[in-house]
Amino acid sequence: MSKKIFVFDDEERFSSNWIKDLSSIDYVDESFELEKMNDETFMKLIRRLIEKQNSIRNKDKIENDIEIFDNDSIFFIDFDLINQEKGYYFTGETVAYLVRCFTQCGLIVGLNQYGSNSFDLTLKGHPESFCDLNIGTEQLTNGGLWTKDFPRFRPWFWPLLPDLLDKRKQCYNEIIDNLEIKLCDLFGFEEQIKLFPKSVNDFLGEKPEEVTPIKFVFGSEFALRKKDRIQVYLPKENVANIASARISKWIERLVMPGQNILVDACHLISRYPSLFTGNKDDISELNKLCSLNHPDVLPLIKNEIEKNRFMKAHWATRPLWYWKKIAIDEEILEIRRPSEKKTLKFKFCEDASRFVESEKVQPFSIDSDSPYLTRFIEKNPSDPSVEYRPKNRILM
Repeated sequence: MSKKIFVFDDEERFSSNWIKDLSSIDYVDESFELEKMNDETFMKLIRRLIEKQNSIRNKDKIENDIEIFDNDSIFFIDFDLINQEKGYYFTGETVAYLVRCFTQCGLIVGLNQYGSNSFDLTLKGHPESFCDLNIGTEQLTNGGLWTKDFPRFRPWFWPLLPDLLDKRKQCYNEIIDNLEIKLCDLFGFEEQIKLFPKSVNDFLGEKPEEVTPIKFVFGSEFALRKKDRIQVYLPKENVANIASARISKWIERLVMPGQNILVDACHLISRYPSLFTGNKDDISELNKLCSLNHPDVLPLIKNEIEKNRFMKAHWATRPLWYWKKIAIDEEILEIRRPSEKKTLKFKFCEDASRFVESEKVQPFSIDSDSPYLTRFIEKNPSDPSVEYRPKNRILM
């Protein structure tokens, strides 16, 4: 067993509880080694990370030699670490930045920065955070983070952490020796990337059509901090690790939410029901679309949309298609004969990762420049303890 999960909180009792909670999940207990990081190990790590950061700023070359984390590890870190008695004057977000930039850690999951059990109605998922995912401790044991058996409450924008861990390694391997490839070429966005909304492209930096992984790491305000951008002194392994993590988050949290650049199966069928191969009036059939599996197993008419599929599947947590190409494809019934378009009687719910009867849903407005702003949550959530934020996005 080589995959590891590390947890840290400045209060040891919380770390112990998290280890206990995680070990209660059969899949996690069988697939990962669980380790509670103690204060001494944590402070030793922090000192080494700060030393590396200072070396970079002093124009000294550093080595990629912090071995506590590797690309098979997941690090769960609490946000509130400010503890004067222990000499902690930083947050989990600061730690996440240092770990991402100066180690080979696979995934970083932040805990409690945005609440202990919340749902983000913006669907943006905090792209500025250097955590790959931010959740609350009450969500730590939600099976929807670990297996394909989704519980009743399961945000659609969540990844499956084991799958994301494997995909992140694929992203890293793809660019480690190809840091100069243009992102528009890598992802098949071509020149249209210049037409993406400003809110999407600002993450990449100036001239998005020319941005490469290495230009992103040393040029974007969402990558290395300005004082750390001294290219010659940072090993390429660290550059590739930063790029693969942050560019993946750009895809997930800025490109995907609008569903107007890349579209997933559930939102695609909501617009073009003719592409569904099952019984559209059977909700159990329709919910077979609500899967993060390979598109080959989804009940879709493949021959009409396969040519427009986003082929870099390891950069995203679910199958995707290029919306601009889909929307002009006259092989699709709704485009060829708009008058014959039919409306589904079910709505896809972002907080449940499934279709729900229309009378049982509540609309809300996401934070995006997309024309597809209105989405749905369950009107009576199965978990009443979930806090939906910000409340003013719920439409009455």
